[in-house]
Amino acid sequence: MPVTRQQMNDAQLPLAWRDHCAHKLIDLNECRVGSKYLPWTCSHEKHSYEKCLYKEYLLRMKAQVDGTAAAKAEAAAEAAK
Repeated sequence: MPVTRQQMNDAQLPLAWRDHCAHKLIDLNECRVGSKYLPWTCSHEKHSYEKCLYKEYLLRMKAQVDGTAAAKAEAAAEAAK
């Protein structure tokens, strides 16, 4: 679920953390503040946020591999001419 810029501003998210997983980070930060940053709390929110980051990483790597494969195929087609 994407969040708006206003929601990210209200949650005081730094610009570096405003990505596709910002909605999970907002939930995690609210949980952390509510539990006074106790390390054994908010494990579900943390896992959910880290899983979102991992899925986003996999999508970026897949796009990079697909782009590299397309570039190699294009170069091979150019060389064959």
